[in-house]
Amino acid sequence: MFDEYIPDSLKRATRNKRGSGVRRRVQCSTVVPKNWRDFLRVDANKKELFTFLAEKVPPVDFGQGRAVFVTKGEVVCSPSSCDTLGLTPCNHEEADTRMIVHVAHAVQEGHRMIAIRTIDTADVVVICTAAFHSLACTELWILFGTGANYRTFANYEIAKSLGIQKSRSLPVFHALTGCDTVSHFSGKSKKKAWSTWMLDDEVTEAFFDCPRGPDDVSDESGLPLFT
Repeated sequence: MFDEYIPDSLKRATRNKRGSGVRRRVQCSTVVPKNWRDFLRVDANKKELFTFLAEKVPPVDFGQGRAVFVTKGEVVCSPSSCDTLGLTPCNHEEADTRMIVHVAHAVQEGHRMIAIRTIDTADVVVICTAAFHSLACTELWILFGTGANYRTFANYEIAKSLGIQKSRSLPVFHALTGCDTVSHFSGKSKKKAWSTWMLDDEVTEAFFDCPRGPDDVSDESGLPLFT
């Protein structure tokens, strides 16, 4: 799954802060870049790479019992006989949320133990925790890192420990305490905010109401998280 690069997106400012790199064409004859960080700092490089992979991967035969899905606006798969109903068209800007669409599709196909491989750990953990109770899978794992840094998260255990309301409120907490497109309150770390949240159920009620719109947050719900 790949991100979409929308010119006027809020994410564009975040990507610009990562610096600039060198534009390189992506073709079959292109030598693999030695400095991936510089290569991936250029949106045009990534868009061309993702399009290239989306075209070259589906024709490959990965063996019986295996299916590979690739998103590039539409969803294509190997083997081509795979059912993509409910997957395409996929207009999510970020792969982080596209993953949940594919998890739901896997559940629909009868899978109950699912693992997600990612490099964007924090955001994916938050999104998966929020979505878990709406999915019918029994186990949802998150895998990241390589070699000695390889780690696994039993995400389903996190979601079960928090419960439905706190799990679904987690994205609001993540945004209010600082994320890619939202600043955090000065001197207030996520750890401190988390400790406060776990002690006050009124905060959970307010967080739970926020996604439905400001008019739905009752006067009785408080946000004493940063006081």
